Amino acid sequence: MALASMVGPVSLLAQSGPPAMPPPVVTYTEVTPTTAAVSYDLVGLVAASRIVEVRARVKGFIAQRLFEEGANVKEGDLLFKIDRRTFEADVQVFQARVEQAQSREQLARREEDRLKSLVARSLVSQSDYDRANEELMGARAALRLAQAELNKSKLELSFTDIRSPLTGVVGKTEQEEGSYVDEANNSLLTSVQRLDPIHVICGVSEREFLLYQDDLRSGRLVLPPGEKMHLRVQLASGKAYEGPGQVDFEDTGFNVQTGIRQLRGLFPNPDLELRPGQFVKVRVEGYLRPGAIVVPQKSVSLSPLGSAVFVIGEGNKLEPRPVTLGKMSGDRWVIESGLQAGDRVMVDGIMKTQGPGTVVQPVKEGSPEAEAASKPGLPPGMGGPGAAAPGADGGAGK
Repeated sequence: MALASMVGPVSLLAQSGPPAMPPPVVTYTEVTPTTAAVSYDLVGLVAASRIVEVRARVKGFIAQRLFEEGANVKEGDLLFKIDRRTFEADVQVFQARVEQAQSREQLARREEDRLKSLVARSLVSQSDYDRANEELMGARAALRLAQAELNKSKLELSFTDIRSPLTGVVGKTEQEEGSYVDEANNSLLTSVQRLDPIHVICGVSEREFLLYQDDLRSGRLVLPPGEKMHLRVQLASGKAYEGPGQVDFEDTGFNVQTGIRQLRGLFPNPDLELRPGQFVKVRVEGYLRPGAIVVPQKSVSLSPLGSAVFVIGEGNKLEPRPVTLGKMSGDRWVIESGLQAGDRVMVDGIMKTQGPGTVVQPVKEGSPEAEAASKPGLPPGMGGPGAAAPGADGGAGK
């Protein structure tokens, strides 16, 4: 009798099978139109903000080089010295000629003064006075010529000291000490580049520019009053460069060969972290998109067939939804089409599901339930590992 009474409950338990698993827990975000900050990503090339070639302006032999290649120099720093002995001798020659011309001018002036008083008393002829006056004019012209030649020789003497035309980084030398240089084909000595501030040059394709113009005209893209667009740079290592840059040049048209419109930004570079020739990622910021629909970047699936998200529809079933992506807004995509206000877009939990059609247990992104679901060992009722089956209460024999 005791054995028979035990067979019935055991048979019923065997027929019922294991308890059904609860729906998997996934997090979602509800689509709400908002004003989103949007950005444009471009590829940029770092270039010096100014490059000046240092050239000889007189003929001579280089007597001394006074800089280390690749060193920082300031405007006015002495870079080269050209042998100045010939130029010093020229200055002395023209100084003597000036003194000669001054003596002749003084003599002619005294003679002109003497005849001027005599011709007034008719003691000399007018022609004698005219000749004296012409002698004075010629002497004065000769003095001016001698003074100009002296000034020119002093200027050429100053050109033997070759100084940096700007503050920056000096390049490699093209002529070493002892080399003969001139003011023509053999004049290049080195170059100096200004690296603070520094330029970053990037290009915008014709298609991107036309879309940008359309967004501005339609009001889908706006600049806040009093604001300007600015640039941010990310280095090849992934590090974000600290200083923001300002656009200081936009090309008037497009390159006929590449279809690219050039954009140039100016960045502070006090530590010389940016160097000419670097390729960097440039982000154009400052614009706002009113009424934008945005979703987290990780909620979007990208494939050769296009972009899509999973929407939690009726009965909490997953539905794939193709979407058209716009620009990035921080770590979120701006959605151009495919979603509308109120849609529930899945953010996390796809690995727990069987894909489209799966019934899920949705919890809102950022809620305490979503935070609990993201941790191992979920509490009862949340689904996933460690969750109790429906109706289990931890007791025995009930």
